[in-house]
This record gives sequence, C-alpha cells and structure tokens, in this order.
Amino acid sequence: MSGERAMPHHDRLRWLLVGAGDIAAKRVAAALAAAGELVAVCDLVRERAERTAGQFGAGEVYDDLDRALAATTAEAAYLATPVFLHARQACEVLGSGRHALVEKPLGINAADALQAVFSQSPWRRVASLARLVKNVISIARREMRERKGCDYREYAAPGP
Repeated sequence: MSGERAMPHHDRLRWLLVGAGDIAAKRVAAALAAAGELVAVCDLVRERAERTAGQFGAGEVYDDLDRALAATTAEAAYLATPVFLHARQACEVLGSGRHALVEKPLGINAADALQAVFSQSPWRRVASLARLVKNVISIARREMRERKGCDYREYAAPGP
C-alpha cells in the first residue's frame, strides 16, 4: 500500500499497536485506548498480541507488520518494538499512508533516524520534526566528540 489515506470522519484516532511487550501491554495500550481507539495489535508472538488485544478490546490481531498494514482499519501506528526496527518500521507505516508514533530513539544512529524522516515526502506526517532534527544533531555532535576526539565545529558549514 502506498499514497495518502483519506482523513477519518470521526473524532477518535484509530491505533495499531506494533509490539505488545511488557511495557507496551501495560502502559501504551491503555494510553492509546484512552486517547483514541485501539483497534489492532501486532506482535511476532501472536499470543501476546491476542492477550493485549483482548484486554483492550482491539478486534484485529496480527503477527506480521506487512499483513497488518495491508488489512488494518487503523489510521496510525505506535511502534513499541526494539530500537533496531524503529526506522524501517516507521518507513513502512508512513509508506502505507498512516501516521507513525515511534518509541525513542527513532533509530540506532543519526543516519538511521534521518532515513525514516526523509523516506517520504517532506510534508509527510512526522511528529516533532524540528525536535527530532535537533536531537539528531546533538547525537551526531556527541558521537563526533566521543569517537573522533574532535570538536564538531571543525565540520560546521560556514555561515552566510
């Protein structure tokens, strides 16, 4: 699936929870159900997805993100998966025309995070882009200082 999806004609955002581990099942699912409508849960361990979906009244259960994105009625996905999956899964969710809310950090490194941010058109719905870019720059500066023993200002482009 790709392209824009029609905006919903209801007041509550319909959520797909991706990753039904301990914290997601205890805290995130409840927050999504309270703030919107938790309609689907996806986890590689189907029993975990079924348990969380049953607890919060989500009618859709998946054990594969591609299948979930192809079939779900959710308009947004909350990614509560291991960090190394965040950027790739955010790209997949955004590519399906849905909103993506990602547990921090967005990626393992700055390049990983930027891939997710710029994988779609610049007007794609990515929450707090300015904050994200600021965080990515801060991380890159810290990595440069720690790994290369250099001052990031040596690499800064000259101002106008």
